Amino acid sequence: MWFTRPPAERDIGGTVRYRIGGQPLNGVKVIAELTDRSGRPECLWRSGVTDMDGNFRIRVPANGKFYRVGVNLTQSPTPEYPFPPTFYPGVPDHEWATLVEVPNEAPPQDLNILVEGPLRRRSITIMVTWPDGSPVPNQWIRSSNTGGSPTGAKLPTDQVGLATFEGVENTEYVFQTQFMGGDDLKKVVHAEPVTVPAGQGPARVHLVLSTAGYYMDHHR
Repeated sequence: MWFTRPPAERDIGGTVRYRIGGQPLNGVKVIAELTDRSGRPECLWRSGVTDMDGNFRIRVPANGKFYRVGVNLTQSPTPEYPFPPTFYPGVPDHEWATLVEVPNEAPPQDLNILVEGPLRRRSITIMVTWPDGSPVPNQWIRSSNTGGSPTGAKLPTDQVGLATFEGVENTEYVFQTQFMGGDDLKKVVHAEPVTVPAGQGPARVHLVLSTAGYYMDHHR
């Protein structure tokens, strides 16, 4: 009987710091994505989390494989992680990333990833109303980035139909909401999404529950 020996594994490690000031980043998710030599993804990734000194270690298959390494790749910047998605050695686009080769016999890779930031907080006030202008209290609002990835925030409006979203500057956000209720619990109405462009300073959003049906039924 023949057995296939599993590929050797090695560590990709390093440190994540702010580009200006050099402060290490604690609790940040670092992703190593397997690619071919040209950078084309091959459907395998591993991840690790930085410690208090900004250090991380990720165990990956070796044998001369290539990896694209980056931080904050699965969500928009937040007040807790106020920096944009960044690829090694410190670039914003995956096409500019330096691929990391992991030979079969080699010491751990030691990468230094520099990120921009920290981005300052930005408050966005959201108002939800019916078409006649009356407020909609206790209505949940969904936020996402322009790529459709959720920001992790679902906000309820208060008794006058207002909610405050805490984001960060220079980041574009999309807000939407839909109402389900009525006497027979079959009334479904949604508001068209509103995009807040990347910028600085406070912003306001007005969502109007005016379109019958589920949002996805109108945008397939």
